[in-house]
Amino acid sequence: MSQSYESVSIPAPAGNIHGVIAVPDGVGPHPVVVVFQEAFGFTEQLRGVGRKLLEAGFAVVIPDLYSRDPKRQTLTDEEVAFGFPIFRQPDRSAVIDVLPEDQRLIALKVVDWLDNRDSSQYLPDALATVEWARDQSPLDRARIAVLGFCMGGGLVGQVAAAGAPIAAGVVFYGQIPSAESVAGIRVPLLGNYAETDPSITPKVPEFARLLSLAGVPFSWTVHPGTTHGFFNETRASYHHEASAKAWADTIEFLEKHISDRRKVG
Repeated sequence: MSQSYESVSIPAPAGNIHGVIAVPDGVGPHPVVVVFQEAFGFTEQLRGVGRKLLEAGFAVVIPDLYSRDPKRQTLTDEEVAFGFPIFRQPDRSAVIDVLPEDQRLIALKVVDWLDNRDSSQYLPDALATVEWARDQSPLDRARIAVLGFCMGGGLVGQVAAAGAPIAAGVVFYGQIPSAESVAGIRVPLLGNYAETDPSITPKVPEFARLLSLAGVPFSWTVHPGTTHGFFNETRASYHHEASAKAWADTIEFLEKHISDRRKVG
């Protein structure tokens, strides 16, 4: 099975964005998972997630949601990984002030970028990627799932709430959609959340209640002993056991909802 990606240009409302596609061997059309990035961006770690999906038999499409973000292009993945935990600190200045000068400059650059990102096009770009995937001949337009981490996990909920033509969604510690938008969700969801993630996990039970009232299947797990970002092996928050369990659940969920030939409306 090929492990290589093909670079693609995806039409979107504010201008084309970069992305990649990988397709399993064999006769298509193939079920496809559209993967949305965490705040770090279009990283090698994210492409590694796509390769794992490819090995499980799914085609993969990954859009670079920072394609039109020139500030992100000036930062390395390592710099963003260093600065992101500082960005999440309640008193960033106190943390930054005690850093060595070279690290302080990196942290300031990353925090400035994260504070000033224009996030207004992330959802339109995500929706455009789903529509683009539906028109690609190797892919099965009726068997599309979306999967995302952190920022991308939040986009999974937003894409589902927008009524996108998807069959399922997988959320890794993403922000919960607004209560008003939950009514638009009609597809089964799987959620993986961290035990210690105060801005996200406490909201999950109410989200689950609203989905249950609407008759939408939602399976979710709060993984013990974890913090935000536990799936990313390049982060200090990585938790091997929780990551393995979450991935096994994810593959089982995707196999159930998009690996067979049942069609969605």
